[in-house]
Amino acid sequence: MKKYKRALVWLRRDLRLDDNTALFEAAKASEEVALVFIFDINILALLDKKTDTRINFIHNSIREINNQLSSLGSAVIVKNADPEIEIPTLAKSLNAEAVFFNEDYEPTTKERDKNVARECFNKNIKTHHFKDHVLFSGDEVLNQAKLPYKVFSPYRKAWLKKISLEDYTEREGEVIYTKKELLSSHLSFPSIKDLGFKSCNYHYDFQKPGSESGKKTLEAFLKRLDNYDLSRDFPRLEGGTSGLSVHLRFGTISLRRCIRACINQKTKGARIWLSELIWRDFYSMILDTHPYVVNSSFNKKYNDIGWAEDEKLLNAWETGMTGYPIVDAGMRQLVNTGWMHNRVRMIVASFFTKDLLLDWRYGEAFFAKHLLDYDLASNNGGWQWSASTGCDAQPYFRIFNPSLQSKRFDDKAEYIKHWLPELKDCSPKEIHSPETSLLSTKTNYPAPIVEHFIQKKKALSLFNNA
Repeated sequence: MKKYKRALVWLRRDLRLDDNTALFEAAKASEEVALVFIFDINILALLDKKTDTRINFIHNSIREINNQLSSLGSAVIVKNADPEIEIPTLAKSLNAEAVFFNEDYEPTTKERDKNVARECFNKNIKTHHFKDHVLFSGDEVLNQAKLPYKVFSPYRKAWLKKISLEDYTEREGEVIYTKKELLSSHLSFPSIKDLGFKSCNYHYDFQKPGSESGKKTLEAFLKRLDNYDLSRDFPRLEGGTSGLSVHLRFGTISLRRCIRACINQKTKGARIWLSELIWRDFYSMILDTHPYVVNSSFNKKYNDIGWAEDEKLLNAWETGMTGYPIVDAGMRQLVNTGWMHNRVRMIVASFFTKDLLLDWRYGEAFFAKHLLDYDLASNNGGWQWSASTGCDAQPYFRIFNPSLQSKRFDDKAEYIKHWLPELKDCSPKEIHSPETSLLSTKTNYPAPIVEHFIQKKKALSLFNNA
């Protein structure tokens, strides 16, 4: 016999009906299930970019869910509200005896979820939360001292030792959805304009919203998976990476589905992609167990680094006008598409912290504003890795040379020329040597704003002093 007559499932970063743990558990425990998504007014108020691709992605993904439910005689409730007020109130109004949701590990959302659970308790409504966004959460993979790992390699080894078939088995079963007519008083799907934003288009096919898009992106990538180790570092290859970062971020595809696709594959490409998925768990664990990393260096001894404060340098980096083509190509790709190739993310972050000597927090915030696939845990972890302030970070004395990175990973300058058309008539040799080739005298492209080897010495001095 079912425990509850009706349950409310609160969708968040799990925008799909298949392989969804909270939905699966709610269906097992309840005679029927209603779904809700809240556009959190507290989050929307912080977004000053009214063409924000993330809001569009979420909106269209929820619309896909609504269409799927419509064919089953139901609908998703969509609200533009404060979840701490709306979720308990809505559950009470629907006579839902319990609220089910999947966990989020960001500090602010953990606090929000506690407040929601407290208000539900006050209304005699049960709350149940589940692990779904990661395979293993904060305290599940610990070292011999029963403490969280701080280095990835032993964490990965322990993660692989711990994993079992049950961990990535599909969460699937029959769901009886509440009939649409019983939800009618709560159904009003706000438009993008109602939310205060504008519609936008997506530059790449893999950015298209919805779970069907996520599945298609995975299916296409699996055809290239065996060569992932050979292609993933070259930004000119549009299919070199999985393209699944945004779908994993918003849960339009299940992490378990991705793991099922690669865990038993023996190729080097499959093994490396699995490691990338484990990195997601690792950074999520770091954020969950060390929440101070949001605004502070994981390695606290680097909190007192004397980062430069130079608006001119910051503006040149943000606008893709530093005079280093590989850096500028990446920044223009980011601003124009909401995405940047992972190898280039490392290059531009290293340049920001080790060449411009700017505080990683400013760079992280810029990525947070523009990345469609922005995930606090992974973005913070990646920036602190590049800045050498994080856990298992790049050693501070290993500093990317942007010219060598450019030559190695974009040898024919195809990626660079695509995003910097002003250099289309320049040779790769000239493009890869911006400090000596005098590109600025031949084009309208700027001269390098700093000299790499001088800045490298300054960076080493900054860290040594810290």
